Amino acid sequence: MPKFGFKHTEETKKKISLSGKGRKLSAETKKNMSKAQKGISRNRMEKNSSWRGGKIIRMGYFSIRKPNHPFANNGYVFEHRLIIEHYLKRYLKLSEQSHHINKDKLDNRLKNLMVFINNSAHHRFHKNPNTVKASEIVFDGRLI
Repeated sequence: MPKFGFKHTEETKKKISLSGKGRKLSAETKKNMSKAQKGISRNRMEKNSSWRGGKIIRMGYFSIRKPNHPFANNGYVFEHRLIIEHYLKRYLKLSEQSHHINKDKLDNRLKNLMVFINNSAHHRFHKNPNTVKASEIVFDGRLI
């Protein structure tokens, strides 16, 4: 008897029970059924019909599935951070803040990205770019 949801009548239960009785599967059919289930797991994202190659949009930014990245959040890393890390050939520090120059969160061209040493420098850049010292900018895509 299911704990939740629709409850079958006794007559329906008997019909369900009898429908599978007397049904014989050949050894080959059993083998094929077993083979079809091998490697299928509910946790395997690639088998999911909604899988889009590991690229999703989170908080308005593209995120890429990189479960082995040291700063992955639920297995995902922001694409703009990965692009900058690839260019710099190192991981960005947690304190380093990225910035999209044209304010389009989905435009991850290297020329549109900047990295500041901390959040304070990033906020000051938004208020007045002239208040940020060159030493506070780790990467500036405008110079490429």
